[in-house]
Amino acid sequence: MIGASGSNAATGAGTTTTESASQKTERFATAKFALHAGLAFGAFHRYIYKPYKARKFDRPNGRFARARTYAKAGLAGAFAVHETRLAIRNARKSESLAGLVDALVALQGRFGGLVPGLGGAGLDAAELDRIDGAVRDITRRSAGAGTTVTEPAKIPLAG
Repeated sequence: MIGASGSNAATGAGTTTTESASQKTERFATAKFALHAGLAFGAFHRYIYKPYKARKFDRPNGRFARARTYAKAGLAGAFAVHETRLAIRNARKSESLAGLVDALVALQGRFGGLVPGLGGAGLDAAELDRIDGAVRDITRRSAGAGTTVTEPAKIPLAG
């Protein structure tokens, strides 16, 4: 009797702790979504939104400083488009995040629309505020779905 109940208990425990392939796919998709969305949102905030609010794109900051700010922002915009595309791919694989796909596709288009403005056409403050609002909305909605998106912390450079 002990041997029979012990084997049944072991079999029962094994079925409750074993993840199915779809559960693993869901878990990895949500983790990868959080990573890629966090990188995209962090690049936007750190190199485009905050410098714009601090008026780093304006003329009084000096030619070299402005050129460096524009270069960083252009790269960050392209990076945000790429990372948002990866976040979309992973959101499509996750049942809990599938509702965010349309908002992410729209955000990717907005990020792509920023890149020409960073090449000299100028940035639109209202558009930047709309993008920031969309980022905050997606972050809030993903948290409601059980996935926390956090922007990576800035790593201090030595020297």
